[in-house]
Amino acid sequence: IRTCDCFGIQNLHVIDNTMSYKLNKRVTQGAGKWISLHRYNTRNDNTEECITKLKKQGYHIAATSLRGENVLSIEDLPIKQKVELWFGTEDFGLSDRAHKMADSVIKIPMLGFTQSFNISVCAALCLHNIINRLHDSDVIWRLTNDERNALRLDRIMKSLKNADMLLTRFK
Repeated sequence: IRTCDCFGIQNLHVIDNTMSYKLNKRVTQGAGKWISLHRYNTRNDNTEECITKLKKQGYHIAATSLRGENVLSIEDLPIKQKVELWFGTEDFGLSDRAHKMADSVIKIPMLGFTQSFNISVCAALCLHNIINRLHDSDVIWRLTNDERNALRLDRIMKSLKNADMLLTRFK
């Protein structure tokens, strides 16, 4: 969550299939109140629900993985359309369903003998790569003025102790 906020990523989708995600406030350092956290935890396999929703919104699903053929380097991931990066748990990675439903599978090039980065490092490296590429491109990726203003109002309301009372009083 903190890494997403630092890179200006607004939406974070969490699928709770086998494990329940718990927000650790000491780790997130308050970033949790600025990120739009979308949780999928209503059934045993929430993966299909999440992917279907995101694909309907025009997202390209890119699964990070150490397995599979036809794996792209993060540098080669297209950024012309909206991208949703998927990261699995540290012990088990992404589910088979997530791999099958993803539009592409990506990896981060590594030079040492260790098999993988931990998940927070992996997320930071991927986001850094994509954000830098977006800054150097002609892709329109920034929020509109209306979207920015709606987020500002939401953030202001989240920072106020009696926001609900203020809203009802000034309607």
